[in-house]
Amino acid sequence: MHTICPRCSHSVRKGANYCGVCGANLNAPIISEPPSYATIQTKEASVNAVNPKKQAKAKERDKGRVAAKVAIFLLILVIGVAVIMQYWVEILILLGQGITRLFAA
Repeated sequence: MHTICPRCSHSVRKGANYCGVCGANLNAPIISEPPSYATIQTKEASVNAVNPKKQAKAKERDKGRVAAKVAIFLLILVIGVAVIMQYWVEILILLGQGITRLFAA
């Protein structure tokens, strides 16, 4: 015979200690319903509103990360252009050979 999990409402075999779907302890007393998504969002908003210093630090961190990503992208771009300029003649020769082989059938 099966019972119902109080947390996720899935069928659980009789005598089981934990739900096989959500992992809820079936022997623990039910205190209340789990918090809803709206409740969690409200709590997060109140935490951010109470502590603007943390919010400002997070924005500064995000700006630093964006700046680092832009710097890395530009560095890779400059290195790529430098390599192309260094080996431009060899690249043109290889391209010419490839085009010749392609149409020399």
